[in-house]
Amino acid sequence: MVLPVPVTHLNGIEDPVSFASRLGAANGYRSLKSFLASGGTTVTDLAKGDPEALAKLAAWSGAEPEPLAKMAVVSSSDRNTWRVGEATFNRDMRRGRRFRYCPNCTSDDVKLGHGHPASRPYVRAQWLTRAVENCTRHLRPLVEVDFPAYYENDFARYVMTNLPVIETLASKNLTPRSASVDLYAENRIRGILQEPYLDRFQPYVAIDLCYYLGRFVKRQHATWALVPPELQASSLREVGFYFARQGAEHIRDLVVTSIRAQKPNGSEKFLFGHLGRWLRSNVSKPDYAELVELFQDVAERNLPFGPGDLCFVPVQKRYLHSIKSASVQYGLFEKRVAQLMRDAGLIEQEKLNHGRIYFDAEQAHDILASAAETLTSKEARLELAVTEDVMADLLREGLLARVEVRAEARTYSRIRREDLAEFKRKIAAASSLSEFTSSMATITDVSQKCGCRAYEVLALILKGELSRVFVPNHEGFKIHDVRVDIDESVQMIVAAREAEFQRENAGYVTFDEAQVILKVKPLTIKYLADRGLISVAKLLSPLSSRNKDFVSVASLEAFQSEYVTLGELSAKYATHAITVTKALEKMGVKATPERAGVVTRFYRRADAENIQIQKPDSMST
Repeated sequence: MVLPVPVTHLNGIEDPVSFASRLGAANGYRSLKSFLASGGTTVTDLAKGDPEALAKLAAWSGAEPEPLAKMAVVSSSDRNTWRVGEATFNRDMRRGRRFRYCPNCTSDDVKLGHGHPASRPYVRAQWLTRAVENCTRHLRPLVEVDFPAYYENDFARYVMTNLPVIETLASKNLTPRSASVDLYAENRIRGILQEPYLDRFQPYVAIDLCYYLGRFVKRQHATWALVPPELQASSLREVGFYFARQGAEHIRDLVVTSIRAQKPNGSEKFLFGHLGRWLRSNVSKPDYAELVELFQDVAERNLPFGPGDLCFVPVQKRYLHSIKSASVQYGLFEKRVAQLMRDAGLIEQEKLNHGRIYFDAEQAHDILASAAETLTSKEARLELAVTEDVMADLLREGLLARVEVRAEARTYSRIRREDLAEFKRKIAAASSLSEFTSSMATITDVSQKCGCRAYEVLALILKGELSRVFVPNHEGFKIHDVRVDIDESVQMIVAAREAEFQRENAGYVTFDEAQVILKVKPLTIKYLADRGLISVAKLLSPLSSRNKDFVSVASLEAFQSEYVTLGELSAKYATHAITVTKALEKMGVKATPERAGVVTRFYRRADAENIQIQKPDSMST
C-alpha cells in the first residue's frame, strides 16, 4: 500500500536506496534499516535492483518499478565491474561504505526542495562512483564521510542530524576546479554521448585512460609544455582528458613527442611508466583491446622493438633498430654499425649511448646484411693461418682487398668473403706442379733464408713470376701449405732488393766494395771507420733484410784526397815498402798504424811529398 506521506522519485537522477531513505524519513520510520525490515526487504536487495525489493518500494511510494531500477547498482558476474545507469565502472570506482555528496547541492535541496523537509536531500547517482570527484554544478570536491552508526546508506537521516556541519561546508569559498572528467562520467551514466573517441570505450576504461595519460604527460617536459596554461594546475586526469578526447592520432603524436625527447635506451626498452603497467595488467581484457593495439603500434613504430620482444603483446614486425639491437641481430660491433649508419646518412653524429640511437630498420637491412657477410682481419687471418703481421702486410700492400678501414687506436678492417676467396683462387691458379720436391720450401722458409717478409713471396706468386709453385688442390688450403722453389724465390727477391737499394742508396757501398776502392787489406775499412776517417751508415741490407753498416762513397773520396797508402808510395817510387818507410822515418814522418800487420798503413799526403829515397844495390822485399 502507498504510505501516507508521498515522496516523488527523481527519475534518471536518484538511486532506489536514496529514494527509500527519503520515503522512510518522511513517514516517520526510525531508520532506513527498520523501514525496509518492516516490509521484508533489505538495503542490499534494493541497491542491486532486486525485482521483488523494487516492487515493494514501488507499492509503498506509488512509483513505477522500471524507473526505480534505472539507477540501481548492478554488479557483473565476476564482480570486477558494476553498472549504474548506462555506465559501467570497475570495482576501484565503488564508493565503499561512505557517503559522498556536494554540501552545496545538499544545502540547496533542504532550502529549495519541496515536500516533507526530511525527504528533500537526495543522493545523485553520480555520487555513487569515485569516478566522479567533483560537483559539476558547483565546481568543488565532493565530501566523503564514513557511514554513521545506525544510518548506513540512510542519507536523509544523516543530513537531518548533520545539517549545520553541511551548511558550514557549503558556505566555504573554494577555488573552482576543472570538472571535465566528472561531467563526462555523469553524461555516461545518463546515456549522453558527446565525446566521439572516448565514448568508444567503457566509461571506466576511458576515465582511467585520462588519469594514466595525464601521468604520462607529466613525466616529460616536452609533453607537459603542450598542456594549456589554464590546465596546468588541474588534476592529472583533467590533463589526460584534454589530450584523450582529441582522438587516437593526437595520443600517438603525444607519445612520439615523449619518445623523441627522452630517447629511451633501446636495450632497456620504453615501457610507458604507470600508463604501460595499467595497459599490461589489462591486456587480456576485450574492453582494452583497442587501446592496447594503439600503444603497441606506437611503440613498434617509434622504438627499437623486434619480433618476439614483449611490449604489451609480442611484437610482430621491427620498424626501428638501435645500434645495440642491430649489433646483436647482425653480429657486428656497435662502433661498426654506427659508422655504417653514419656513412649511409641514416643517423647523425649523435653523442648518445648506442642503445638510444635509432634508425630505420628496413633502410638499413641491406647495408647491415652485406656487412655481416664480411670478415674481420682476425677472422680472415685465421682462415689463411697467417700471423697478424702477415695479414697487416697483405692489407697494407693491397694484395688482399678490404671494404672498410677505420683509423682508430688500432687499424680496423673488414674483408668480404668473396675477396678472400678470390685471393686464394689467384694463389691456386699460380700452381704449376702437382706435387712438390725437396728443392721446394714453404713461404716461411724463403722469408727466413733471405730475410724478406711473407707478403713479398706471395706477391711473386700472385704476379705469376715464379715458375715452380705448388698449391694443394682444395679450397681449404692454408698459406703454409704452399711450396715454392727456394733458390728461384730468393734470387728474385734479392735481385729486386738490390736494384731498389741502388736506387735509394746510390752513395753507399759495402765494406768489401770499399776495400776494393781503396785497395787495402780486409780489416782496414773497419779500422778507418772506428777512427772516424770514413763515414758509415746503418742501412737495410738487400741480401739479409737486416740493418748493416755501409760506407759513404763521398767519405772514401775524401780519405783518398787526404791520405795515401804505403802501397801507393811504394809503387810511385818503384821501391820496396820498407825503403819508403825508412825514408819517411828519417824525415820524422810515421805511418798509421805504426806497426805493420793486418791493417794497411797510410800517411798524410802532405807529409809524404818529396821523399829522398836512397836505393840499395840489393834489398830483399
